[in-house]
Amino acid sequence: MKIKNIKTAALILMILLTITAAIFHLTARDTVPAGCLRIVFNGTKTEVELSSLDLQHIQGAVVNGKGEERTIEAQGIAVSELIALAGTERYSAITVTADDEYHAELTAEDVAVSENAYFILQDDGGVQLIVFHDTNSKRNVTNVIQVEVS
Repeated sequence: MKIKNIKTAALILMILLTITAAIFHLTARDTVPAGCLRIVFNGTKTEVELSSLDLQHIQGAVVNGKGEERTIEAQGIAVSELIALAGTERYSAITVTADDEYHAELTAEDVAVSENAYFILQDDGGVQLIVFHDTNSKRNVTNVIQVEVS
């Protein structure tokens, strides 16, 4: 009988610790105002409103993890153009972070290739990173909120 009580108490303690950790994690996450992207460079954070961007028609193919091609057609902006808006000209890499903290990295070479890397508007109003002609579909990040330039 005593062992059952100890197991029950341990289980309740683990549940409480998990709930506490989840609350701390969710309240400590960095948020970006709706309709904005944050660009971080040299410790300076710049928030760019999506409605202020000069978007263009983007079309191309992306490859998923199974090797299947999917055609993308949307409004968007080249990654290099967005980074230039923040006054960033020289960098070696960028890290793109989603609202769930998933992130992917692009090198300066990835960004420099013409018509390769774009931020496109999603149907739900969010932003997605698209890297055309890329075999690493994990870099097509949805719900992007931050771009860190290093």
